[in-house]
Amino acid sequence: MKNIFFSIGLVLLVLLIDCSRKVDITKDFAMVLNGNEYKVNLDPPVGQIQEIESGFSISNAYTVVFPTRSLNRLKLQGFELAFDPQTITPGQVITSRANDRDYSLHVSYYPILGHKFNEQKMLIYSSRSANGSIKVRFDVLEPEIGGRVKGVILEAVLYGFYDSDSEISPREPRESREPEKPQKLEIYNFVFDTTFESSMF
Repeated sequence: MKNIFFSIGLVLLVLLIDCSRKVDITKDFAMVLNGNEYKVNLDPPVGQIQEIESGFSISNAYTVVFPTRSLNRLKLQGFELAFDPQTITPGQVITSRANDRDYSLHVSYYPILGHKFNEQKMLIYSSRSANGSIKVRFDVLEPEIGGRVKGVILEAVLYGFYDSDSEISPREPRESREPEKPQKLEIYNFVFDTTFESSMF
């Protein structure tokens, strides 16, 4: 009798483990980290335009930020979609991979946890790292302050790495290295519909 109960319990445990690994990637804001469901509470997305001075000229950087809700009053952590409006055709699906020469389209994730502050290294996930990629569609794009930006990150693969920022540690050269265990983050259906505002960061 004990063997029967043990066998039933083992089967149920296997089923529970198997079910826990299945993630419905058709849902909005679905996330998978190393094959398991990953959950982050996000605030509504924000469109941002930042003026960047380069020599004697000024250019704009365009992003859509999905801020992490907890412990993030400045809205600096979370997911950040960067793009060049001049390369975007509304309604078309655009794909960018880590080995592409065009760096304008990518998505990064800045988590709240996982950093190595004692080594002054920040954990960052990026579609520009390793075998990362992104597939996105813009439905509406008005690249100006107050302009509307609407679309969806259909899917993206981001790989984690540790980055040493020279601004944090000015005496050390900026460098990056991969974690001992590869960190693969997959995201699906990141929907956004917002307006652009000026950003200083």
